[in-house]
Amino acid sequence: MLQIITLIFLTIGEFVGHGDATDHFITRCLKHEREALLDFKDGLEDPDQNPRLLTWKGSYAENPDDSDHDDDDEGLDSSERYAFWILSEEIRPSLTKLKSLKHLDLSCNTFNDISIPIFYGSKLQNLQYLNLSNAGFSGPIPPNLGNLSSLRYLDLSSNTFDSKVPNWLANVSSLVTIDLSNNLLHGRIPLSLADLPNLEILSLNSNGILIRASTSQLLRGRWEKIQGVIPSSIGKLYNLKFFLVGSNSLTGNLPESLEVSRNYVSSRPLTSLQHLDISSNELSGRLPEWLGQLENLIELTLYNNLLYGPILNSLHLLQNLEQLDLGWNRLNGTLPKSIGQLSELSVLRVDSNNLTGVVTEKHFLKHTKLKILDISFNSFKLDVASNWVPPFQTRFIGMSSCYLNSSFPGWLQSQKKIKLLAFSNSSIFGSVPSWFWEISPGLESFNFSFNQLNGQLPSSFKVKGTFAGSIPENISAALPKLKILSLVENQIKGKIPASIGNMQSILVIDLSGNNLTGTIPPSIGNCSQLRALDLSENNLSGN
Repeated sequence: MLQIITLIFLTIGEFVGHGDATDHFITRCLKHEREALLDFKDGLEDPDQNPRLLTWKGSYAENPDDSDHDDDDEGLDSSERYAFWILSEEIRPSLTKLKSLKHLDLSCNTFNDISIPIFYGSKLQNLQYLNLSNAGFSGPIPPNLGNLSSLRYLDLSSNTFDSKVPNWLANVSSLVTIDLSNNLLHGRIPLSLADLPNLEILSLNSNGILIRASTSQLLRGRWEKIQGVIPSSIGKLYNLKFFLVGSNSLTGNLPESLEVSRNYVSSRPLTSLQHLDISSNELSGRLPEWLGQLENLIELTLYNNLLYGPILNSLHLLQNLEQLDLGWNRLNGTLPKSIGQLSELSVLRVDSNNLTGVVTEKHFLKHTKLKILDISFNSFKLDVASNWVPPFQTRFIGMSSCYLNSSFPGWLQSQKKIKLLAFSNSSIFGSVPSWFWEISPGLESFNFSFNQLNGQLPSSFKVKGTFAGSIPENISAALPKLKILSLVENQIKGKIPASIGNMQSILVIDLSGNNLTGTIPPSIGNCSQLRALDLSENNLSGN
C-alpha cells in the first residue's frame, strides 16, 4: 500500500510515493487517499487562489505506478512552490484517513481562533512532526495529543492557546523538540518533563503575552504567565540543548544544585545544554556554581531579573560562550578579569547592576569577536592606556555612567563598524576630535550627554575652514544614517545648521542645555521621521 509520508502546507500537493520528484510533482495517491485529500481541500478557503491548491485533481490511480507527472506545476518558480499560505475555515476529519501521515505542517495560516481538532491525537498515530505555529488556533491544547506516541517535533508557538503547560507532554517519550512559546500558557513547568529522554529543545518563552487576543480574552484580563520555580530536576535532561523560558513569571532562586540521573554516565547535569534563556522573569538569589560547569554553553541570558551577588569567576571556563547577558539585575562586586579569556564572546552585557571596580584592557583581552558591549549604569571606572587598541570591532558600545575622567576616548578611533555609542554622564571633557566624524560611515546614534565637552566640534569634512564650538554645517552629509543626535548638557556654541533638515533618518534631536544661538531653522520640518525634538535651555531666539 502507498505510504503517505508528508503533508506540508508550504509545499502543498507533494504526495510522493516511489520515484524521482525533483522537477515534477508525482501524484501517486490511491483512491481513498485522493478522496480524503480533496475533501480536506474543500474545507479550506484560499483567498489568494494559489496555484498549489488548484493542481489538486479529482482523478486517481488504482495502481500508483500508473500515475503520470502533473504538468500543471511546471510554470511555478521556487518562490511560488514554497510561499507562505493564508488558508482558513475548517480542518475536516477526512485528514485522519491518511493513516501513514508522518509530517503535518499547517503553520502560518489564519484559522480564526478555532480549536485544534481532537482527532489529531486519536487517529494520526504515525505522526512524527506536527507544526501548528502562528496558525490562528486558540482555546486549550487538547490532552489527547499525548497519544501521539511517535511524535518527535511539536511546535504550537505563536497562537492564543489558553491553558496550563500540559502535563501529558511527559507521556510522549519520543519528543525531541517542544516549542510552546508566545502563547497564553500559565501554571508551572511540569517536573515530569525531566523524564523525556530525547528532549533537545524546550521553548516556553513569552507566555502570557497577548499577541493576537480576542475581545473576550481582553475582557477576562488573562495576563497569567508560567509561574513557579526552575525545578532542579531539569538537570536530568542530558540531551537538552535549548532551555528557553524567558518573559514569564518564574520566581525563587535558581537551584543551588541540579539533579543527575543514575542511568547516565556523566555525573554533571545538563551536559549538552547550549542555550539557556531565563530573561525577564522574577528570579532572585545568587548565580549558582553549576552555571560555570555547562561546558557546551553558547548563550547565557539572565537579563532583567532580581539576581544579586557576584558574577561567577568560573564563567571563564565556558570556552564556547558567545553571548553573556546579565543586564538589569542587582549583581554586585566586580567584573572578573577572567571574562577576558572568553575568546568566542560576541555579546557582553552587564548593564544596570550594582557592580563596582576598575575595568581594564584585561577584561577584553581575547574578545576579538565582540559585537555588543554594554557596561552602562554601574559604578565602574575605566582605566585603559591612552594608546590602547581594542581587539574587537563592535557595533554597539555602552559605557554610560562609567567614570572615564579623561578627554574624548582615543581608542574609539579604531572602531570602524560602530553603529551605536552611549557615553552619557561618563566624565568626558575637552573637545570632540576631528577623527570622530569619520570612524564609521554607518554610525546611527551617539549619546554624549551630561559630559563636559567644549571647544570645537571639528570634522574632516571636505569643506574649508573650521567650526569652532559649533555643529558642522554639513553634518547630514557626513552622517547620512544618523537616527539619534544627543549632545545634551555640553557647551556647544553657534547656530543649528540648516542642513540638519536633510537628515531623513533622524528620529531624535536633543541639543538641550548648551549655548546655541540664532533661530531654529525651518528645515527641521523636512525631517519626516522625527519623533522627539528638544532644544531647550539654549540662547535661541526668533519664532
